[in-house]
Amino acid sequence: MIFYVLDNRMNYLTLIDTQASGSTLLEDIKIEYGLNDNVLLYTLDMTVHKTTDDSQHLVPPNVFMFENSFGEMVVCSIRSLNNETRFSREIHCEDLGMDLLNNSSFAFTASKRQKIDYYINRELYSTGWQIGINEIPDTYRRVEISDSETTLARIQTLAQEFDCEISFGVEMRNNKIKKKLINIYKRLGSEKTDIVLREGDDIVTLSKDLDVSEIKTAIIVPGIAKMTYDDGQFYSLKGEETIMDRYALSDWGGVVSKKDFSGGYYYAAFEGGDDMDIAERFTAGIEQLKQVNVPEIKYDVEALYDDSDFEIGDYIMLDDPKANPPVWVKARVTNKVMTPGTNANNQLTLDNFTELKSQISSRYSSFQDRLEGVKEENITTEIQTTSQGNQRILSCHVYRNGVEITDTLKESQFIWTKKDKDGVLDLEFGKPVGRAVTDSLDQIVRESFYECTVIYYKNRYVSKRYFIDGLIELASKVELARDENSIVIPFITDTHYGTQSVIRDNIEYITKSADHLKNVADFTHITEVDAVVLGGDQVDGTTIKDVTLRDLQSVVGICNTFDAPFFQVRGNHDDNSSADQKYGQFLSNMVMPDELYSYMVRPSIDFGIVENPDDRNMYYYYDVPDKNMRIIVLNNFDMPYTLTEQGKTKYRANKMGAYRQSQIDWFIDTLKSTPENWQVTLFEHNGFGEGAGKSGYIPINWEIMTGIVEAYVNGKSFKGSDTTKDFEASVNVSFDRKGVITFMATGHHHKDYESKMYGIQHIGTTCSRANESYDSPSRPLGELAEDAWDVFVIHPDRREVEIKRFGDGKDRRFVY
Repeated sequence: MIFYVLDNRMNYLTLIDTQASGSTLLEDIKIEYGLNDNVLLYTLDMTVHKTTDDSQHLVPPNVFMFENSFGEMVVCSIRSLNNETRFSREIHCEDLGMDLLNNSSFAFTASKRQKIDYYINRELYSTGWQIGINEIPDTYRRVEISDSETTLARIQTLAQEFDCEISFGVEMRNNKIKKKLINIYKRLGSEKTDIVLREGDDIVTLSKDLDVSEIKTAIIVPGIAKMTYDDGQFYSLKGEETIMDRYALSDWGGVVSKKDFSGGYYYAAFEGGDDMDIAERFTAGIEQLKQVNVPEIKYDVEALYDDSDFEIGDYIMLDDPKANPPVWVKARVTNKVMTPGTNANNQLTLDNFTELKSQISSRYSSFQDRLEGVKEENITTEIQTTSQGNQRILSCHVYRNGVEITDTLKESQFIWTKKDKDGVLDLEFGKPVGRAVTDSLDQIVRESFYECTVIYYKNRYVSKRYFIDGLIELASKVELARDENSIVIPFITDTHYGTQSVIRDNIEYITKSADHLKNVADFTHITEVDAVVLGGDQVDGTTIKDVTLRDLQSVVGICNTFDAPFFQVRGNHDDNSSADQKYGQFLSNMVMPDELYSYMVRPSIDFGIVENPDDRNMYYYYDVPDKNMRIIVLNNFDMPYTLTEQGKTKYRANKMGAYRQSQIDWFIDTLKSTPENWQVTLFEHNGFGEGAGKSGYIPINWEIMTGIVEAYVNGKSFKGSDTTKDFEASVNVSFDRKGVITFMATGHHHKDYESKMYGIQHIGTTCSRANESYDSPSRPLGELAEDAWDVFVIHPDRREVEIKRFGDGKDRRFVY
């Protein structure tokens, strides 16, 4: 975990990486956060060992800043230290918003109904805080507060008055806090009930308390006597100022005699001002009654979970079918205690419990017993047939662990094919989509058989609904496009993932790129792919070297979840050369080739790549099994890492590119060794010559590389040389037969492009990173268009490529 330490003026002091060697040792880290009177607040506790000079900064009134599991920056002030010895100290930190405890707010009565920003802004005057997000801009209340209180307490009071929830946040620029924000939400979190904590799996202990002493079954609302209402549960009689709840009376009403049909009600008092009309008062009365018409139920839960599983405000399910009676409960997460590095001591507090009685039955418990010990979902399908006149209807049914889930899937998740006895696809039948298909009995012969491919999606790493829907649509497009000879390669480029930057004004975009890589990960688990290629600039490389190394490691960690071989192209940002330029150009912040190799190439060695054994400089090839396709990954930033006579970095990838003799010779040998009737697909970050875009990035010796390519595809000879110092190269090559190159895929330009150059098709894919760069406009966060990458569906037999887009952009197609 990475902690940034700032002084109380928000100036950067140091960075502490708990996983880095030589860093200040932090132990017993505990992060607790939750809703306190409708306001989300954090606390942070830890033991600091005085192992480095950095430990001197970990004292009041300095500030900790760290990123939570959802990519949001959290800021906590160091409030106290305890038990300090020569060797260690214990520190306690509190949410930056708790600074408002030191400000006072006085009694106040509004003369009329006002919006929440009116009330909050008058309390924030001269505090340095301002309103950020406001999800209730058009809600009015007339607020009357009779007592003085701290400004934090006043914010909490207003949150309760407006029935909203508030969190504190910051806006960052260049690792400095530019704005302190109060964000106002209708409700934090979401009804994320796909998260289930189960007894014996996630739940360690579960106990229940129930209290009916404060329950109410009716509410008296002055001024509603003219209203008549009855929805089956709530009702009000004309001439009365009472709303009654039949269900609550039946379940929890008081003891009455058999003759007393109207007794047993417990009455609540209405809370509301005189400025509400009759309809508003009646609606508010029902809502207030809903808050008190069920018992106070509390479950104490000790469970195993990861911080990223759910957020504060999310609803989750608790499942213990073996309890007596069985427990099937929906509850809201209101507080979490996290201990980074282990989930064994994680704790959570749940509220707003709803017992889902209709889900509990002996059949359900029996079903759970049969699934005891089953960790993975068992998905099965069945094709059923019926006849109607001269038509036969074939329907596909899907079962998860024996329970049918067909109706929960979209029509686009069912793709049908028809083959003859020899397995040849019936092109006239095509690939219809839907849960059911119809074929004429005249067309159904005994030797034919039907198959339905079901795109079943179990999200492993992706939680955003818009991404999930996009992945299902993408998988459907790919399945419709592919055949048994197709080669499928997802290609994501220019993610620019980063957790810190000394150049960017807003790092939110580069931190979001981790989610984009997780989209690729989930896609590889939905449908079969032959390989995944990352097209370069996997990391942003605009910070200190240690952080960039951690970012590279994070990228590899996500890649290791791919259900396919993966290969990384080296980009101009990956070696941190932009930061080297910022910090004086002494190579000290540059990620050196051997370090870059360990993160970008070594993880792919087990997939069977073939490198140049002479230098292992991030170029190699991979033969796709059983597909007669060779994937070649080139490095067009093949430069020596040396200093000038003045002690400055001589060559930087953020300024130039190149190919050297060793890579050029290897490329020739690789093309010559490609078996006859095989095809070749090329990947590099920037592209050849004119395909490289800006002149400063045209790689040295590009003419030699393009000459080799043209000679290969035409079965001819090429002779060329270059005398540029440090990049001298010379070739004289002849190819005795024509070779086939499907295309060269590149990134770097942050935009889509297509062109036919040097005898081959060039394809550019836009950046996965969402924010503006070059002439590529920013894309909106929080929706599908935030991400953008391609899936290449290559048809070698008909020399055609279909490009299916995920996120922003459009599908493409070309022949080669």
